Amino acid sequence: MKITIYDGADTIGGSKIHIEENRNGLFLDFGMNFAKYSLYYEEFISERTARGIYDLWRLNLIPKLNIYRADLIPADLAGDVARYPKIPVNVVLISHAHLDHVGNVALLEESIPIVGSPTTMVILKALNDTSSGGGHFGIELPYHKIRKMKDSEGYILEADRSRQKS
Repeated sequence: MKITIYDGADTIGGSKIHIEENRNGLFLDFGMNFAKYSLYYEEFISERTARGIYDLWRLNLIPKLNIYRADLIPADLAGDVARYPKIPVNVVLISHAHLDHVGNVALLEESIPIVGSPTTMVILKALNDTSSGGGHFGIELPYHKIRKMKDSEGYILEADRSRQKS
């Protein structure tokens, strides 16, 4: 088993912990690091969403990995992103619904499922449904739906990344 801490080890927030075994991997959280973001952004100054992940990549606000949504990688950054590893990410497990734990999850490839407790997932959906976005990717969270587990152990909430709010 290999555990890699991509962010959040020396600060509160920005939690991005990758656990890998036998070419299967999961992230525990994929949050925003407020300390790093505050070096470049303020309340009324945020990243240029029209340039996708360009600013976040160049300012080292997200890990240099090849795991991000293709529609957020501008053409002049695509070659750079492609040079970095495409680590296995089978799922992102969200510990709780604070932006320092979930704020960058909307940057990840749409095929990566997001899971968490029912309460966490409902809070994330409420944030998505009630937010205007404000030019910040962290609010562009995926919709979720309840699916009953086959073994009658209860309910889980599973991400449907294809139904994002436009």
